[in-house]
Amino acid sequence: MTSHNIIANLGKRGYNTKVIGVVGNDDAGYIAIKSLEDLDVDVADIEKADVNTRCFHVSYFDDDRKLKFPSKKRCPKYKGKKWYNDSKLKPNDVIKIIEKKI
Repeated sequence: MTSHNIIANLGKRGYNTKVIGVVGNDDAGYIAIKSLEDLDVDVADIEKADVNTRCFHVSYFDDDRKLKFPSKKRCPKYKGKKWYNDSKLKPNDVIKIIEKKI
């Protein structure tokens, strides 16, 4: 997700960062968590759920040293799913986590 890319970049630059979210209890979910941990992002409040973590990529090619992006975001593994599905994150749980930190 774009928001997690922003958090990862802030963590990489030494800012104190945290992610509250849900990933699947699968390899892609564990890779996502490990990637954030490696950047010193606090991942203690990422829930592992019994869902598949979708991994999206954008295809591009180099055309005379200019990157071109002819494709839209798509998941090579879960092609049948739309980009935005209902969130597995429960808003009240997020609010409780934030209130504990204040």
